[in-house]
Formats: sequence, structure tokens, C-alpha cells
Amino acid sequence: MTKMHYKKTAIAAVAILLSTSISGIASAAQMGNRVSNMTNEKNEGAASQIKEQIAEQFCAKIDDLDGSVLDKVASRVSEVRERKTNRENNWEDATTQIDSKVEQFRSERDSNIESHFSALESKVTNDDQKKAVSTFKNTVRKAIEARRSAVDDAKETFRDGVKGAIETRDGAMDTALSTFQDAVTAAVSKTKSDCSSGKTPAEVRTALRTSIQAARDKFAADRKLQAVGSEVETLTKTRNVAIQKAETDFKAALASATTELKKAFPTE
Repeated sequence: MTKMHYKKTAIAAVAILLSTSISGIASAAQMGNRVSNMTNEKNEGAASQIKEQIAEQFCAKIDDLDGSVLDKVASRVSEVRERKTNRENNWEDATTQIDSKVEQFRSERDSNIESHFSALESKVTNDDQKKAVSTFKNTVRKAIEARRSAVDDAKETFRDGVKGAIETRDGAMDTALSTFQDAVTAAVSKTKSDCSSGKTPAEVRTALRTSIQAARDKFAADRKLQAVGSEVETLTKTRNVAIQKAETDFKAALASATTELKKAFPTE
């Protein structure tokens, strides 16, 4: 065998070995891919089977769902109405406490003013001064009464306005709660009907979720429309303006009465 022939033979042998190795590697890779695909398919199949079982159980347990969902909705509605009652009670308690403090403050002011009047009367030395003090006392008392009346009117107007706004809101809230509750009840009833009519559990479950979400969205939108913040803000500004005017009028009346009183008590 010549050297050239030996080289050709060796090269051919190496080429065959390389070809065999590459083919083996490719076959192993393909086998690995097939195993991986089989595993993925198996997992996907198992997951799909679990989903189907859950969906089937959904309709099988629809009676339990009926009670569970409706009980939760009823509990939620009850909580909202209880909070409304608590707010009303807190409002009444707060106004009662405020009125009590105002009456106590006014009583103390009246006592102080009467003491001031007594001090003035002790300085009277003639009939003109006596008449001036009497006029001053009457003017101040009338000014105090006018201020209190204006403040009380402003306070009552404010409270009546707030109470009316809250009552309107609460009425709308009750309607929204009833609408929400009725919508959920209807959705659950339709779900039971759909399960009995042959629809797939997956379709029934999706339809129920969509219906309940729509009911929630509507209730949330209704609640936003029922806010009374802007009305209360307007009522507050109106009240404050009225109280400020009452204070300004009182100060003007007091200043005028004081000027007239000083005329009867000239300084030396």
C-alpha cells in the first residue's frame, strides 16, 4: 500500500467516524427535544385537566356559591347601613355638645356683662348719668340678643342644609345598595340557570364574574355621585358670612352705645 493510498484510506475512516458522531449527537438532541415536548405537553394537559375539574366543580357547588356570594353581599350592605346610622348618631351627639358649650359660654358672658353694668351704676352721680347708663344697658342687651339670634339662625340654616344633603345622599345610597344587591342576586340566579341549561362551566363562571364586576362598578359610580362635600362647603361659607356680619353689627352697636355713654361721664 502506498503512502498516498494510506492517507486517503485514513481520511475516509475519520470522515465516517465524524459523520457517525454528529448523527448520534443530532439524534440525542432530537430525543431530548421530544422528551421535553412530551413533558410540556404532559404538564399542559394536567393543567388543562385541573382547570376543567375546577370548572366542573364550580357548577357542582353552585348551591354553596349561592349562599356564599349572597351572604357576603348582604353583610356588606349591612355594614354600609350601620356606618350610616353611626354617622347620624355622631352628628347628633356633636351638635348637642356644641350647643351645651355655647349655652355655658353665653351664661358666663351674661354674668360678666351684668357685673360690668353694676360697676357703671356705682359711678352714677346724677339723673343724666343714670339715664345714660340705663340706655347703654338696654342697647348692649339688644345688640347681644341680635347677635345671638343671627348666629343661631345661621347655625340652624347650616345644620338643616347639611342634614337635608345627607338625607338625600342616604336615600340615593339605599337605592344604590338595593340595586347592587338585586344585580348580584340576579347574576347568581342566572348562573344556576346557565349551569342547568348545558352551558360549559367555564362560560358560566366567566359570565358570573363579569356580571358581579359590572354591579360593583355601577355601585362605585353611584357612590361618587352621592358626595355632599361641595354642598357642605357652600353651606359652611354661607354660615360663616352670616356670623361675621352678626359680629360686625354687634361691634358697631357697642361702639355707638359706648360713645353716647361717655358723653354723660366727661373726663376732667
